[in-house]
Amino acid sequence: GDVSAVNALAVSGTTLLGANISTTGDQTYTGAMTLARDAALTATGTNSTITLPSIGNDANTSPRSLTVNATGASSSAVIGGTIGEAASVGAGPLTSLAVSAGSIALNGGTVITSATQSYSGAITLGTDTTLTGSAISTATGSTLTGPGKSLTLTGDASIGADVSALDALAVSGNTRLGASVTTTSGQNYGGTVVLSGDTTLRATSISVAGAIDGTSAGAQGLTLDTGTGPLTLSVAVGANQALSSLSVTAGQINLPNGSVSTTGVQTYSGPVALTSSATLSGSTIHTLGTVTGSGNALQVTGSTQLDGDVSGLSTLAVSGSTRLGANVNTTGTQTYGDDVTLGTDTTLTGST
Repeated sequence: GDVSAVNALAVSGTTLLGANISTTGDQTYTGAMTLARDAALTATGTNSTITLPSIGNDANTSPRSLTVNATGASSSAVIGGTIGEAASVGAGPLTSLAVSAGSIALNGGTVITSATQSYSGAITLGTDTTLTGSAISTATGSTLTGPGKSLTLTGDASIGADVSALDALAVSGNTRLGASVTTTSGQNYGGTVVLSGDTTLRATSISVAGAIDGTSAGAQGLTLDTGTGPLTLSVAVGANQALSSLSVTAGQINLPNGSVSTTGVQTYSGPVALTSSATLSGSTIHTLGTVTGSGNALQVTGSTQLDGDVSGLSTLAVSGSTRLGANVNTTGTQTYGDDVTLGTDTTLTGST
């Protein structure tokens, strides 16, 4: 039966959990735990800690869900073993896992659920970690860190927690982003990316397999920063829901897809290379480095500021005003739909 109004609970051996347990103080489970029913572990003390071992389903029951909730301001949840891994304990994945605490330590390396996982709190990885589920979420206002550790999310993901100091991040499915994500090496997003808030991604390399969009047009901005490393935007950006702004910093910016749409400013800090014809739509398109076209056309819908030499384009068309701080060379026509302001001596070379 359910356990409540207990100060603390400590189990030194294995646990078959078939009840909800609520304590004001710590809960400590040392041996392997199996779930015989859906269960909730709750600790309400200000500094209470729930410490968990490896956890799996009981072989005699269908998959179960586990809720871990340490409610105190300085509370913590420590997951010391694998969860849902049949080789470790029990009969395989849980249905779902929800963890909420002031701080959450993920030290077991593996969490597998058939459905959702959710984490709310200051999350720290103690080892390289793989979370597998239909949808994995970190709450807005949470944080996620793990110096030198990598995080793999197998399934769709919703990342509301600011992520810092990870080595690498990989998401196999679609991703909803509303935070800052910083890794020391790569970030790989295997599906579409939808922004739920202003988002900053910083890494040595960033790869996105699906389209990038906002939740609603003009409401979310995106900053991409790979430092001196290259960045390839091989997918449409803002085609379904335009971003509010886009800022890209990289040693080389490759635009093979050709479609970027924002309601506000686009800024490209680094050499830009078009590997297909491109349409950049925004209030102002600002390039701080060179632009090379490889025989492709560039169309700017909006105003533009070109501060690096432009070469190798077939054509250039700007619908709005233009500020030129460099030379522009095309094999075909150049069309400027509004006022042109020179920021320096400029040479325009084209057919017309």
